Amino acid sequence: MKVVRQLEVNVEKMKNLEEDDPERRAKEAQEKRNWHRALDRAEGIKVRDDPVLLEASLKRREKRRQQRRKKWDSRSQRVKQRQIERQKKRRDIIKTRKQAKLPTKMKRLKKKDHIIPGFWEDVDVLVAARLLD
Repeated sequence: MKVVRQLEVNVEKMKNLEEDDPERRAKEAQEKRNWHRALDRAEGIKVRDDPVLLEASLKRREKRRQQRRKKWDSRSQRVKQRQIERQKKRRDIIKTRKQAKLPTKMKRLKKKDHIIPGFWEDVDVLVAARLLD
């Protein structure tokens, strides 16, 4: 973006120079600019002066950013989904363990006379477990 703006400013300056003094100042400025670009290329410095290539590179860069953002969103969504699944699995496992312990708990309570005979036989085992907790 910054390079594109600088290029546009330079083009605008050159147009103004050509309008003011087309022969002398515009040619000198153009020649000076060409020499600077040639020297920079000789030194190995990248010269970014083609607006078409600059726009294309900006589009590629923006496209890469969008792809990365999309990948990150899908990754975070997968993490959330996996977390929900693991929590559900954990709850189910805890529930089955609790149900497995319930008959022994009921036997122990009957043995110690904490359960009134005839009352708990009519009540569902799961309801009894909730009442005992």
